[in-house]
Amino acid sequence: FTIFNLQDFVKNNVDILICIVSIIYFILEIMFNNFFIKAEQNRINDLIDNSLNSKIADENSVNYYTNDEVKQSVYKLGVNGFENTFFTKNISRKMINKQLPLFVAVILSYLISIFFVEKKTLVIVFQLLLPLYVIKDFVQLNLFKSKVEIIYDYYKKVFTSTKKTDREPIIINNIISYEKLLSSYSIQLDSKIFNKMNDKLSEEWIQLK
Repeated sequence: FTIFNLQDFVKNNVDILICIVSIIYFILEIMFNNFFIKAEQNRINDLIDNSLNSKIADENSVNYYTNDEVKQSVYKLGVNGFENTFFTKNISRKMINKQLPLFVAVILSYLISIFFVEKKTLVIVFQLLLPLYVIKDFVQLNLFKSKVEIIYDYYKKVFTSTKKTDREPIIINNIISYEKLLSSYSIQLDSKIFNKMNDKLSEEWIQLK
């Protein structure tokens, strides 16, 4: 291929490439959402069983929660929910740090394209879907983390400055808010980061309790 033939090849096939990528992404998105919904339902069932001594889940986790010293009750539901929020807050922050270089690289590439690339090539650059998804996912992750931190602060208030008689409604509200947040954003926490940080965060959680 000469340079001109290569340019023609790219121009003629970029639309096909975009269609293929879009279809693959669409299929993967459906598969992920289906998996995420099932996994989250199992996690919620396990949370309720561990907190309230029920038998909703087909199979319960072992050593997932570290609050065995707390009597099973709505209060324990709050403690377990607080632990979930604590881990989610810290892991999502680490995920943002991990994704930041790629996000910056994509933004810089777009800015360079805008100012230094000819218009026809610029259109092709902006048609590519993957960089747009990188930007969207990074922005969503930041919004998710900021809302998790709000719920985390509410939990701190529940266990530090709220009267015992007033705790249960706030605990239930926090549980609902957290679960609604997870379902709205459909963000799966990075398992590698979780495994790497688990011991450290577990120690910090014990100190926090």
